[in-house]
Amino acid sequence: MSAYWVDANILLRLITNDPPDLAERAARLANRAEQGEITLKVTSIVVAEVVWVLTQHGGTPGSQALAILLPLPIPAD
Repeated sequence: MSAYWVDANILLRLITNDPPDLAERAARLANRAEQGEITLKVTSIVVAEVVWVLTQHGGTPGSQALAILLPLPIPAD
C-alpha cells in the first residue's frame, strides 16, 4: 500500500471546503485512505500549523480546531 505525507494545505481544504476544486481533490484523497487504498501520514507540526491557521486566521477557538481534526481519517506519525 502506498503512503503519502499530508501537508497543512490538504487538511485545511478538507476542513474549510475552500477553494472548492482543491477541497474536492483533498476529499478524494481522504476517501481513498478511508477505503484502505492508501495511507496518509501527518506530522505533529502540520497539525499545529492547521490549528494555528484555524485559530489565528479563521477565528476558530482552539478547542474547536482540535475537535475538527480528531475525526479525520489520517493517522499521526
